[in-house]
Amino acid sequence: MIKQLKYLFLLLAFLCIYSSCSTVHYAYPYIQLLSEQELKARNYENKGQYEEAIEIYRQQIENYPNQFKIVLYQHKIMSDTEPLSDPSLLADEIERTMTLFTRAIDEQFDGASPEAVKREHDALEEYVREQSQNYYLLWQKTSLQNNADIALRINQLYTQYFSDSDYYCSALNNQAVIEYRYANIIAFWNKREENLKYDLEKLQSAMNDYRQVVETCEGKLAINPNDYLDAAKGVTILLKRYIEHARDAENADPEFCPEVVYISESTLDEFEWDGQEKSIANCRLDFINASRKYMDLAQKYHDEKNIQSASFMIAQSAEIYFNHYHFNEAISLFNEVIQKTPQYDDTVVYAAKYILESYRIQKKYKEMLDAIHEFKSNTKFMSIPSGYLSSMSRFIKLMDEYEEALNEKLNVNESDK
Repeated sequence: MIKQLKYLFLLLAFLCIYSSCSTVHYAYPYIQLLSEQELKARNYENKGQYEEAIEIYRQQIENYPNQFKIVLYQHKIMSDTEPLSDPSLLADEIERTMTLFTRAIDEQFDGASPEAVKREHDALEEYVREQSQNYYLLWQKTSLQNNADIALRINQLYTQYFSDSDYYCSALNNQAVIEYRYANIIAFWNKREENLKYDLEKLQSAMNDYRQVVETCEGKLAINPNDYLDAAKGVTILLKRYIEHARDAENADPEFCPEVVYISESTLDEFEWDGQEKSIANCRLDFINASRKYMDLAQKYHDEKNIQSASFMIAQSAEIYFNHYHFNEAISLFNEVIQKTPQYDDTVVYAAKYILESYRIQKKYKEMLDAIHEFKSNTKFMSIPSGYLSSMSRFIKLMDEYEEALNEKLNVNESDK
């Protein structure tokens, strides 16, 4: 009877090879006949008695230390855990399988031939990828925290062990999305207690993952341009939030992103500049660079929605330069906002105003007057709605007042010559 069963399994193994059966990698480079214990485990699996099968595979692992086939037994434990409907246990077994697989390679287990390792690597990559996708989609569909936990953990395992795969960038992006959402949820609940605080560790982790997507994943097969642009946007948003909240955290580094004394709008008229620029902290330079990268990518992919969003980030970057008295750099970025924003809005009006103020503070009155003339001759700019008390109506009035004063000042200066 046993002999007949062996012939039966030999036939099934050949059929697996020619039908791309999911268990083909268990056949290895030759058709390996199943032991009596393996047959017993398969019998339990066929009956849906997965826990009993798992116990047999665990015993087999103990029986064959330092042999590569125990990786296959652990693989079976992992896949048999899935029907038990315990996602946390499944994640544990995925991690245990990947750890054992890595150890088998590092310690050169008996039977770890290049062909066997490659076959198992591909099988594991496919399985972990499918599980990471399934739980990510389940989390998006249900928004349940438990599904988020499992999706994050399995995506992290995937990115840890399969950084050379086509799907790596998508898994990394999904990982960042979950971490970003985590941080927002925590902030939402803290806000209910009138104490808006983010989980800074999650913010930083999401930011780093998004940054890695931007730096390494452009054009990769499994990531689409929308995800790529969302990652670039995510870096800028998370950098800004991290800067805003890291100073208030317990045990915060006092040297991290020191506060800046802003030139407030109410004191602009009285502000006198001594001609000295202030140094800009690395955290803010990082935000400026991330904003520029986001704008460059949005333009490269001709994505108007993201160009509009990036323009707002560029305006905030220009404001950083302005408040550190780097007025030439501020003017350059504010001009970029005006030139590149698809749909003109208050951000463009704000940029135009601070171009004038940057010239005025530097006492570059000729350049300031030229800028006013340029704004007034810009049909698109002047078509911004200027209803009563709108930012555009106030800016038009300001331009008129400045123009009159500058004409008088420059004419007087000219006559003195």
